[in-house]
Amino acid sequence: MTAQGGITDSIWSGEAATAWVSSLSTPIGKINAVVPEMAEVRAAIATYTTTVEGIRTRATSYKETIVQASLMATVQYMDAIGGPDPAQQALRDEQHQTALNDKAKAESLLEALSAEREEADALLVSALSSPGGDNWDAQQAALASIGITSAAGLTPDAIAKGMAELGSELAKNGIYDAEDAARLQSLYALYGNDPVVMSKMNLAMGGEDVISLIDAIDNAGENGWLAPGAALLLAQSVRGGLSVGSQRWNEETGDQFAQELHSGSASVHGTDSWTSLAFLFGDELDNPIGVTTTVGLADIADANERGLPGVYDGQPWPGQGIMGPGGFLSLAEAEQAGYDINRLGDWTSRVFSTLGEYPDAAMDWLTSTEQDPYADSLVDTDSPYRSEELGANRVDYWYGRRDSGLDGFEGVLAMWEGAQSLPGGPTDPTGYDPTAWARASTLTHDVLYELVGEPRRTVSAEDYVAGNPHFLSENLSELGSVKLVQALAPQIPGIVEHPMSALSGKGSDPTALMDPYGIEGDQREYANLSPEALARILGIAASTDAGAETLQAVVTDYQNTVLGAAELGVYNPVDAAARVSVLQSVVDGSTAGVNLGEAARHDEAVQSAIGVVETGVGMLPIPGLDKLVGTLGDAVAEKIASEGIGYIRGQLTDAATGAAGDAWAGSYDDLLTTLEDGKDDRLHATQIGFAQMLLELSPESGLQPPDTDDPDVWWAWVDSHRGDLDDLISEAANSTDKLDVRATQLLEKFNNYTAYANYPED
Repeated sequence: MTAQGGITDSIWSGEAATAWVSSLSTPIGKINAVVPEMAEVRAAIATYTTTVEGIRTRATSYKETIVQASLMATVQYMDAIGGPDPAQQALRDEQHQTALNDKAKAESLLEALSAEREEADALLVSALSSPGGDNWDAQQAALASIGITSAAGLTPDAIAKGMAELGSELAKNGIYDAEDAARLQSLYALYGNDPVVMSKMNLAMGGEDVISLIDAIDNAGENGWLAPGAALLLAQSVRGGLSVGSQRWNEETGDQFAQELHSGSASVHGTDSWTSLAFLFGDELDNPIGVTTTVGLADIADANERGLPGVYDGQPWPGQGIMGPGGFLSLAEAEQAGYDINRLGDWTSRVFSTLGEYPDAAMDWLTSTEQDPYADSLVDTDSPYRSEELGANRVDYWYGRRDSGLDGFEGVLAMWEGAQSLPGGPTDPTGYDPTAWARASTLTHDVLYELVGEPRRTVSAEDYVAGNPHFLSENLSELGSVKLVQALAPQIPGIVEHPMSALSGKGSDPTALMDPYGIEGDQREYANLSPEALARILGIAASTDAGAETLQAVVTDYQNTVLGAAELGVYNPVDAAARVSVLQSVVDGSTAGVNLGEAARHDEAVQSAIGVVETGVGMLPIPGLDKLVGTLGDAVAEKIASEGIGYIRGQLTDAATGAAGDAWAGSYDDLLTTLEDGKDDRLHATQIGFAQMLLELSPESGLQPPDTDDPDVWWAWVDSHRGDLDDLISEAANSTDKLDVRATQLLEKFNNYTAYANYPED
């Protein structure tokens, strides 16, 4: 015992030595209890240092910009008698205005750094607050309750063993005393982020006891033995600990634990409810269960629903829902996070959402070429699987047959969206892998084919193919619609090329090589969709307020990228205006009756999901655009090479939101709302919007547009300057196209896609 004080019996022994060493237990326990929190303090200091250094670097850059811009704005010229010619003066005026704009922007950014520094200071102050505090005694008592009373006992094995025994005891006997739960909560607070301890603890408990522990917490919260907040926090800690501990499990370990979780759910809940299992997988963004356990449960779900001949064909496993055991935690978390109450009623969907957090695993699961052991298990012999491959039939069932309306299709859509994010694919801005890109686009085609089929005017049409009968707008949740748009986003640059090229049909191949953004020389493989299928999927995606808002964010990002490229002089103005207008016509037609521009108030979870898409879409790669920026000069090319795609996208979108982007976004909806001229309102609004973009992108045209937003004045101006605008189009596009012809074509696309979205008509 005296070794605890660093003194052996040979140096000092007896009652006095023993008493002295015993007195060290409390301070040593407190020191060990606070070690994890001090580690957080160290991390906070490191983050603060990095943040402040970044602020300093940016501040230096902004100050330099201000100096240079000020010099440019006040530059003096030594002109000959007569002064500069008009062209020289126009150039100087432009340079002067650009310098003023750059100075104002740099000053604004410099001012914003002050707020950023204040926030960093506040976070550091919070992190430096005294750790441990009044929790030390509770943490020491919790350690003592699992037999650890000295620093020598604080080994990962001992802690994991003690926590597992306490957790299993509560799982088997129930939680009737809040102090028992508080001790376990204190231990999770200390070691819940330790991957070694959490791995050993959960494996020692086993999956069945982990499920039983969640069930015991649920019962305690429901019956008032635990305060609701304490019950939810403890359950979330159990989930977080399993997430931390399971990340490094190999396939055998993860699969075995998955079997135990499933068996535990069956023994705890019978056929009434499986929501304890859904709860464990209910926080895939912040606390995803490890990939091997997730794949193991996905395999079990697949075996349950596809492997039993016809019993559950197209329907969820019978125990799913929120009305049985496990309902309290579902209700509590739904209220806390702003989820739909049914989200934790379908455990398979939560497993699929989690699988989507592991792109490679999700892609492999959905595209496996292994022999499907359940290929002959469908009871509907009139509609057998079309393949013998495991992945293809999984896509067929889970997207084409299964009713996932309980969670609003969020889970299966999240799995598809996640699978596209594999390295080198269409969401990866750091590198291009043709194979990964092709796999993502092929999967997108296959998923959409199962969801919406091939809509046609009548079901008797020769090439009509029915989609999933359950995949309807009324069955799509807010989160489901956001996930659908998020999955479509990487395909938008390719999808828009189809209506641009005016092809009559998609052909038979699942993918097609296309020039994204119409830029030749860097073709990519995109999902090949028919106009009817595209219209149907866009219409369903925008059928909720959250979906409509997210779709508008994706569309706006594409439009701003194209317009920004044109404003920087690296893109044909007519092509830019055409792509912006075509995409708008296709989306407006497909979503007729939906106000895409109107942002609504959403629950926290939904708003967070929208924010993820809005941020993520700005990181998508822009294939081929780097081939055009060389026209801006070596300096820009060097900048792109050193800072990557984020720089060029930022330059493009900044340019677009400064001029043509504002002209389009700020006027088009207003024009449609204000113009009330029967069937001609869209035709007129399109011509006005197209003309406004051309004028912004072609300042050298010499045309003087109206200085008003009045649509009637604008229409009169466009009508009287039609010849000039036609010449502008012809010169820029090297064609004989006319403004009214282009507008008529856009109106036709709008009408066609409005019709497609409502197929079949019978």
